[in-house]
Amino acid sequence: MGSAHEDGAQAMLDDFMSDGDGARAFQVYVAGLKEGRWGEDYLDAIHQQHWHGQWPWPQIAAFAIMHSDLMSGNIAEVQLTTFGSTPAKFL
Repeated sequence: MGSAHEDGAQAMLDDFMSDGDGARAFQVYVAGLKEGRWGEDYLDAIHQQHWHGQWPWPQIAAFAIMHSDLMSGNIAEVQLTTFGSTPAKFL
């Protein structure tokens, strides 16, 4: 058993692979990452990549869900401004 994030990503991959349409959609994301379809800034905004250019399949599934939700309007990205100071640190 991994972290909550790893377990969630594995569950997303399992969902993709549970039917033919999902498996085909997953392959579109695999190809898009290989082709560089999404810029590094976009990928970093969704998550920080620590796989040195090679993505584990569960992480591709997590990216695919997040990207799909962003593009469909299910979730939104906003920029926060701090007006002259940095966010407070909590100890």
